[in-house]
Amino acid sequence: MRAGDQVVQVNQRLLRVTTEREIHVRCGCGAARLPDWLALVGDPGHGIPGIPQFGARSAGALVAKFGGIEAIPADGGRWQVAKRHTSRLANSLRSRRPTAALHKRLATLAVDAPISNSLADLRWHGAYPEKLAALTRAHGIAPTLPRAWRWL
Repeated sequence: MRAGDQVVQVNQRLLRVTTEREIHVRCGCGAARLPDWLALVGDPGHGIPGIPQFGARSAGALVAKFGGIEAIPADGGRWQVAKRHTSRLANSLRSRRPTAALHKRLATLAVDAPISNSLADLRWHGAYPEKLAALTRAHGIAPTLPRAWRWL
């Protein structure tokens, strides 16, 4: 495998594989820094609003140069990457740094969450037909029950 060809994401719905190189071209930074990039740019589809004034290129340039958002200097004069609107970007980040840290946390996949159950315990066995029928009757939506056949 060539450098940059490492698979970073597999979208099974779209049957698309994204590599490290493609992430770098699209975002301007490596895949390991995507949470930092997303914290600045935002991702409305996942409820991450981002920081005002930041676009893909300015965020990518800053994250590529400094690493994480925590390492980006508050003084935009020290950035030496974004030539336009540096003071506006710096002011926006400076006033929203705690929010950016929260956005980064929301965009980071946690791999250390404790799971006390075995895989067999976590396996989906379908809905409980009796409970589902009672629930639909209680809410007056019993006629919709036949459409739930694939869950049973």
